[in-house]
Amino acid sequence: MADRSTDANEAGPSALQLRAQDTWEAFCEELKQAGRQLVREDLPLDPLDAAEGLRYLTRLLRTGLERHVEGADPADAYLFALCDERIKGFGGDNPDVAYLGATVSGGYEYRLRGDFRSCSYFTLMTTGVGPKGEYRVTGSLDGDAIPGCRSGPVEIAIRSREVDAASRGARVGEAPVAAVLDMTSETRSLLVRCTFDDMDAKQALRLALTRVDADGESFRCDFEPISAGLLETVRFVRSSAETWTGQSAALRRNLNVLPLTDPERMRKMGGDPNIFYYSAAWSVAEDEFLVIRIPTIPECSAWGFQLNNVWTESLDYTRAPIHLNKRTAHYDADGGVTIVVSERDPGRPNWLRTQGHRSGTANLRLMGAKEPLVAELCVVSRPEDIDRA
Repeated sequence: MADRSTDANEAGPSALQLRAQDTWEAFCEELKQAGRQLVREDLPLDPLDAAEGLRYLTRLLRTGLERHVEGADPADAYLFALCDERIKGFGGDNPDVAYLGATVSGGYEYRLRGDFRSCSYFTLMTTGVGPKGEYRVTGSLDGDAIPGCRSGPVEIAIRSREVDAASRGARVGEAPVAAVLDMTSETRSLLVRCTFDDMDAKQALRLALTRVDADGESFRCDFEPISAGLLETVRFVRSSAETWTGQSAALRRNLNVLPLTDPERMRKMGGDPNIFYYSAAWSVAEDEFLVIRIPTIPECSAWGFQLNNVWTESLDYTRAPIHLNKRTAHYDADGGVTIVVSERDPGRPNWLRTQGHRSGTANLRLMGAKEPLVAELCVVSRPEDIDRA
């Protein structure tokens, strides 16, 4: 009798096997295309930049797999880190912020439980994609809209406005909620941004997301969603690399200035509408000092300034001072703030170290303010020139 395994091998791969191979090859080809950002003519690289560029692409891949493969099932939603000191996915990731996300659906209802008292500022947002592929915010809340969040743990319902109220009440039961975060039939994602004044408070954050009507069912690993998730992952890697690297290159046309980013543009990209965003490309020689003078900081919930590399990743804030915020900054006698960016210590407060980088990008965020601020930048050669800058 002929060996069945031999007969199967002689018959060649099955249609399903060929589809799996096609998916993998398409994944690898698209990932290859993402590498074109490493050879942009408008973004010259030194050896440190090139090394970080290779690492950046792998970090985007890691983030994309978490979003689109591991955490892609809204029926089995869980919170995962979108950015931290090792995971990157947003341009100009803020070291003072815990970024958490989940895949959700307007067809389900969820509960977010947590204690937000250690946050100086936080927002919750649901997002989706419109019929023409456009990004849409489908619901949002900030701390001011959540009663009791400053006095103890709270529970927030995340549900669709389109779900029948009677059906919803039967699922929810008697559990009280402090607020409701809206979803629609277009909703695909939950984004949580929590801002902190220090790292200890950030590390202490504990949040939990559960599906209200989950009954302990097991979830299968099926071919179609995994195949689609791999392709979504690599599209995320490529589009993210193109978007943020393109922004970095564009900023280099005007070095060492810190203008306000168009608020409408940031909103369309998923930015918090309660934040004024500022972006810059900086360049400073090893023996120079970039001086950033902010004469007046408007009344606000929080603010923060940070250094990034050319790939718009925050520099390693676990090893050196690369960012300041409302609490950690030293204020000048007139109430303003003077920040010094350099490789060597200028011997004064608010020094941010470039960690071997000669150029990069930077971000400033002003949260909860009614008006923007103005920053003045210049480069000096000696520490004694900083006060005269």
